[in-house]
Amino acid sequence: MCRRIGNSSLKHQIVVVGSAVLVLFTAMLSLSFHNIGQEERFQNTMVDQYLPVVETARQIQFLIQNEQQYIGNFFYERDYMYLQEAQQNTAAITAAMNQVRGQIQSIGRRELMTDLQAMESDFAILKRPIRQIMQIDAYNVNNTNPLYGEAQGMLTTFTVDSGILSNQALAVFETQKHLFSLKVHVLQTILVIASIVFSVAILLFSYLIFRLLGRLELKGQIDELTGLYNKRFLRETLNAFVERQQTFGIIMIDLDHFKTVNDEHGHAVGDAVLRHLAVVLKNSIRGGDFPCRFGGEEFILILPVTSLSVLATAAERIRKAVEHTAFPTVLRKTCSVGYGIWEKGEAVDELITRVDDALYRAKNNGRNRVEASAHSKQND
Repeated sequence: MCRRIGNSSLKHQIVVVGSAVLVLFTAMLSLSFHNIGQEERFQNTMVDQYLPVVETARQIQFLIQNEQQYIGNFFYERDYMYLQEAQQNTAAITAAMNQVRGQIQSIGRRELMTDLQAMESDFAILKRPIRQIMQIDAYNVNNTNPLYGEAQGMLTTFTVDSGILSNQALAVFETQKHLFSLKVHVLQTILVIASIVFSVAILLFSYLIFRLLGRLELKGQIDELTGLYNKRFLRETLNAFVERQQTFGIIMIDLDHFKTVNDEHGHAVGDAVLRHLAVVLKNSIRGGDFPCRFGGEEFILILPVTSLSVLATAAERIRKAVEHTAFPTVLRKTCSVGYGIWEKGEAVDELITRVDDALYRAKNNGRNRVEASAHSKQND
């Protein structure tokens, strides 16, 4: 007989494991969205880093334009006030250059640092004519002075440099922003796909688990030797019929002189005979009937019937089938049969007892015969 499997306990474990998997998946989603949050914070950091470089570079461009205007006014109007403003503006350009260097160093982008170095080189060259202009005397202040042309040329070059730096910083920022958006999009797509795959996997896992549970439950109801239902299934089914108050009958079969089979041919032959008998019983009943092994060479069939005559016909059919069957080694065997219909208010054990009494009457009356239970005779 199969060992009873702790089905409810196993189901509980599966629920616990499934809950744990769900918790882990939720944690994975939370971690993924946390990573997205980190990426968003990273984007905000990029805004804080790159846009100030762009703004400072544009500020330098504005200061250079002022420098060009001050120097031009100085040479055309010969007013030293413009020269003082040019000096102050040069100091502002120097401060802005130091500021943008610090900003670029904090970012650490090589291409920006290269552009900054080109700006610093041109600014160093620009300082020479500006210093000379600061020292020029009033006699030489005119727009034909070579220093004027040199300074204006260098200021134009410096304007281009600052524009390149500004555009480069903006381009790097836009590239990083695009990469960030692409990364977030890919991550979100992966999360959606992972969610779908995980959901399908969970459904498949649940299906396989409950299918396995069904097999385990069925295995716990099947007799290993004969493949018929076992005694546990027999009692559960009988109790279910009684609880529903559904009329049913049982047929009890016992092979005659089965002990001699084991004694003369061994238990292996005896087991083969029982397996063959199980096949005969399954072939002799309807689809809605339940063939069960009660123990040893005794079998009980549960039939959802309301008529004692139908039950008697089934019992006689089974007796004849056994009688005309060629069993392994022993060839011919007979059986004794008892049958009875459940009566309302009757306990399962009471029904089994009176049908068992009918079976033993069949044995005592010569074997290879069918007997109805006493109560069933009175109520027929």
